[in-house]
Amino acid sequence: MIEEIKKYAGLFFKPREIAYLIDVDVDNFIDKINDDSTDEHRAYFIGILSAEVKLRTELVEMAESGSPKAQEELARIIVKTKANL
Repeated sequence: MIEEIKKYAGLFFKPREIAYLIDVDVDNFIDKINDDSTDEHRAYFIGILSAEVKLRTELVEMAESGSPKAQEELARIIVKTKANL
C-alpha cells in the first residue's frame, strides 16, 4: 500500500482520490495523511516531492537551454523559496 500511495501522490492525486484508488476508508486515510508520524503521511509527501524533483530538474534544463517561459517560472520558484526561508 505504501508504494501505491507514493505512486499516486507522485501523479498529484489528492488524498481522497488515493483512498478510493487503493480502496481504503477515506476519512481514516485522510487522518493518516494529516498525521506526520504515520507511514502514509511520509509516503504521500515522498511521492509528491519525488515527482516535483523530476519536474524542477526538467525546468532547470529547459531554462539553461534558453526557454524564456522556463526561466520565468524558475525565477518565480526561486523568489518563492527565498521568501519562505
